[in-house]
Amino acid sequence: MEQKLELKQTFALSEKMMQSLRILQMNPHDLYDYLEAVSLSNPVIETEYGEGYRSFSDVSKTGETELYEKADDTETLKEFLLKQWTLPLTPAEHMILTYILNSLDDRGYFTEPLNITAAVLNTSEKSVRSVLNHIRELDPAGAAAKDLRECLLIQADRLYKDEKLNELIRSHLELVAKNHIRQIADVLDITAETAQEMCDRIRQMNPLPGKGFASGEKFSAVIPDVIVSPETGLPVLNEQYEIHISVNPQYAEMLKTADDDTRAYLEKKIKQTESIRECLQKRNQTLLKICASVLEHQKLFFEADDTVPARMLMKEAAEETGMHPSTVSRAVQGKYLECRKGIFPLRAFFLAGGKEKMSRRYIEERIRSLIEAEDPHSPFSDQTICRRLAESGINISRRTAAKYRSEMGFKDSEGRRSL
Repeated sequence: MEQKLELKQTFALSEKMMQSLRILQMNPHDLYDYLEAVSLSNPVIETEYGEGYRSFSDVSKTGETELYEKADDTETLKEFLLKQWTLPLTPAEHMILTYILNSLDDRGYFTEPLNITAAVLNTSEKSVRSVLNHIRELDPAGAAAKDLRECLLIQADRLYKDEKLNELIRSHLELVAKNHIRQIADVLDITAETAQEMCDRIRQMNPLPGKGFASGEKFSAVIPDVIVSPETGLPVLNEQYEIHISVNPQYAEMLKTADDDTRAYLEKKIKQTESIRECLQKRNQTLLKICASVLEHQKLFFEADDTVPARMLMKEAAEETGMHPSTVSRAVQGKYLECRKGIFPLRAFFLAGGKEKMSRRYIEERIRSLIEAEDPHSPFSDQTICRRLAESGINISRRTAAKYRSEMGFKDSEGRRSL
């Protein structure tokens, strides 16, 4: 009994963690869509939006399933799918539909596990699966699939109804990629001609149902989540797009006199509201910590007019803020920072990828920073510069460091030494 209880508590913690990570990744547009969807199933939650959200409120007021206000005649995949939707929707189903369509990636896939979606939306996995299956019946075939294999299976089932073809996609797709026709024929017990025909059919399918549609981002103005205060030089939240979550006082009062069933329902919804408020606060605090780290590392960029960002490693910001690098990566995704120079994506201040490939321009900026900060009476040798670069994750040879230094117009260490 004790073991079962422990497992249940661990799963609940995992759900809350997933909700926190999900909200951490959201930009202001995503947050608005998410909270509007949640409010459909949670009457207790009361959301106060900043003035910047005023223009958002005109969208989806007619009761129709329109999620975006179009800026021109170019359609997003989400809009194209909505045009085809003819089934009546309950408020809960509308919430699920909104969430899924807003979560499609650039490929047109919906990759989030259904149990996580159900937990985030406080609904059943069966309801999520039902709406998702209906979306997958729309065009283009393969939209909202969880991965390439499922995308191709949806198309194969719609076009051919061939179990052998389905088996090939389901279990031997790597053989198709390598064009191993004889091996495919052997494992499926078919002729080589049939195997070739199946491979040709697969290659004619569309692996990227989202391709050819406009990016949803172009329908939204870029909104800075954080602004560098001109007075203090510190990062502050963009108050125009701040969101405050609270429990509707009417329902809090109702809780005092409610019967057992109503009380249980209200307590559940209040708990969800408090959880979302905590996640939103944590998201904002995380963003401010990361931006403070960026400002500390990018002083030269923010203070001078003719400099480019000296991109830092995710792990540097992670170490300084006490976070995991993956948390930093999620937090900066789709977020923007405004300063006197303009509005910049937060990712512009970081190197991309795990091992992080460095551009020559970035390496030169780091060399320049080292030389400008050195003691003129004891300047760095090329070997010392290499060692200092390696300490920040940049590994180049002494010969390359000397070449870059020379081509930037810096003399060697002896030539830079002051007497």
